This record gives sequence, C-alpha cells and structure tokens, in this order.
Amino acid sequence: MLKTEIKIINKKPLLYKIKKGNDIIIFNPYLLRKIFTSQKQYKKVLKDRWNYITEKFIPPKFNRLKKIRVEVSFLCNLRCKYCLVFNNNLDFLNTNMSLETAKKIVTFYKKYIKEGSLMIIGGEPLMNWKVTKFFVENIQGNISLFTNGTLIDDEKAKLLKKNNVFVLVSLDGPKEFNKMRVFPNNLESFDYALRGIKILQKYKCKVGVLGVATNFNVSQLDEIFKFYINNLKIKRIGISFPHYTEINSKDADVDIKKYTEQLINIFPIAIDKGIYIDQISKRLRPLVEERFRLYACKVAGEQITFYPNGKSTYCTKLDKLPIRTDKEFFKKRIPLYNSNCRNCIAIGICGGGCFWDGIARFGGVDKRECYLNKRLIIFFLRHMCDLYKRNSKIDFLTYYKRVIFK
Repeated sequence: MLKTEIKIINKKPLLYKIKKGNDIIIFNPYLLRKIFTSQKQYKKVLKDRWNYITEKFIPPKFNRLKKIRVEVSFLCNLRCKYCLVFNNNLDFLNTNMSLETAKKIVTFYKKYIKEGSLMIIGGEPLMNWKVTKFFVENIQGNISLFTNGTLIDDEKAKLLKKNNVFVLVSLDGPKEFNKMRVFPNNLESFDYALRGIKILQKYKCKVGVLGVATNFNVSQLDEIFKFYINNLKIKRIGISFPHYTEINSKDADVDIKKYTEQLINIFPIAIDKGIYIDQISKRLRPLVEERFRLYACKVAGEQITFYPNGKSTYCTKLDKLPIRTDKEFFKKRIPLYNSNCRNCIAIGICGGGCFWDGIARFGGVDKRECYLNKRLIIFFLRHMCDLYKRNSKIDFLTYYKRVIFK
C-alpha cells in the first residue's frame, strides 16, 4: 500500500503538500482551498495558481446570538451510565422549569432572536411536558427536542409533528449495544425508546437518532450505523464520543483511534445512501464550502443556555469549573487563536471541540479532537482527489450535499 506523505511547503501563508503515489494535493488549511495535480505537473500548477491558493485569509467573526438551549427539566426517568448531567452533579438537579419562567424565556427569544433556533433538552424534557409543549407552541423558528424517547406517546407525537419539531432520540444501537441506557432499577430502556421512535414515525415526525460511542460499543459502530439506516430508516444520525464525567468516568471514555476509523468505514455508506452524520458533516462541510470553522461549540458565539430556574449561562457543565467563562475565555481556546494550533493541517475544520472536555479531561484542549480532525482532513482530501481524477469538473458541493446538510 502506498504511503501518504504530508509536509509543509510554505509557512506564511501555510501550505501543505500531500503526496500519495503520483497524486499531489496542495492545501491551504486556513482558506480550505485545495489543488489536485500530479507529481509531474506539481511545480507548474503551483506557480500558475499561486494567487488562488495563497489569497489573504480574513478571520471569520463570532456569530450573533441566534440560538437558545433550554433545560426544561433536570429530572430524568433513566440513569444512563455516562450521563453528563447526573454524573457531573450539575446545579439544579431534580428540578423542573415553571411555566412562568418559560414565558419569560419566550419573551427573551422574541426580543433578541425572533426566528433563530430553540433546543429543548434536559435531563429528560418530556418529564416536564407542560413547559415543553408551551415552548413548542410559542416559538417561531427551528425547534429541536432531545429525548430518550421512552415517554413518547400519540398525543406528544401529534403535537411535535404539527409544529414541525425535529426530534432527536437517544439510542446507542441495537439492544445488545444499548446497555448503558438504563432505568434507575437497571432495566434496559431499548424497547421503550424503540416504541417511541415508531410512534414518532407513525405520525411522520422529523426524527434523528443520537448514539454515544464508548469503549463498550466503539468496535461495532459500523453495525450500529447499519441498524439505524436499515432497521429504523433514519437519515439523520449523531454518533458522538462521551463527555467527561466525575462519576463513572470509565463508562464515559472511548478509544479515539477506533472511533475515527469506524467513522471512516461508514462514510462510503453515508455517501451512497445520503445519510447525514453530525460528526462527519460538521468537519466535511467547511472543507467543501471553503469556509473556516471558527468554533465547534456554539456557546462561543451564538448560543445561550437557560437552567430550569431561568438562570442564563454559557454552559451548565462549565459552571462546574472554578473559573470565569466569558468571550475571552472561549476566544483563547479556539484553534484560530491558540498558538499550538497555528500550523495544524486541520485548523480550518476543527473548531476546538468541547470546552468542558478540553479542560476537565485534558487540562486544556480536547486531544481527542486533535487526532480525529487530523485523520479526517487527510481522508477527506484524498476522497476529493479521487473524485477529481475521475471528473475534473466535479462540483463538490453538489456531490456531498446529502451528507453535509440536514
């Protein structure tokens, strides 16, 4: 098998040369521009297209506030073994948001956001259905509901469909791989979550599935992915790696190398079937659109979170840290302003990952992101190069459209 050679050929502006056999890719990680050529044509093409590949990089700006994340309930009927809420003992555990508080948040939304997006989350938000229902019926914009699916019934599904809510159900795969999602008495939740998905689909709701890859199931992600698309007929999928937890930390861990290779293994199926995978799309889309990804976590610029009591914050997890979090806190930790990331080939697609995981797990940045993004950027570029060799006029945005847009 031919080895891929990667080296920096210019530092200001930063240019990489990626070589495999006779194929050459010239890549600017900031502009996310790429030139596909051959060893024979390399020097001539680089000279001819120098202005294109070295155009001045203009740093993107932080987005305005356009999204609110509402923790309508810090109650939950499950006790998932890697739960970031209960296993980190977040503030205001076992409390529900009141209707009066919800009304104030809706007023805030209509004043400052208007037609942005609303994320309803918990805990388990359906344990506070009255308030969840109020948000769904009173917000104009994109609404997503994160749920374990066990409390879905016909009434709820009808209302969610009527209001065009995107419902994301937590499920780690087939029953044998979903054993970390349990009730407090350790009864497995799979059958109840599956029933909820079927009810949502009966009423033609927009449904996605969110799984968590841990060391328990990471080696079977390809099998899990096929279960999602073949058995459940799901086209919007998330397969994240777990957040750090103070309790049961071993359950909230994953071999990032295995995880990365599994994502790469399922990519061809996603392309063939037109499946959106969140962890792939958010890294591939910047490369396709040639648009620098400033941050991975939206708390850095465009999102605010509300606790069940109505208190606003950037992030409920970061509130556990004995440090001040503000705009400067986030700016210093994203790759564009981190001197350690300056020459990274993946700086344009990374965004820095989760701030909580970076600090709590690694004392700085999330090192799992470093491995994942460096591996993926090379994989994506080589995939594009292969496509270009078959058709030099290919429109990458059209080709990848079904896997980078929900």
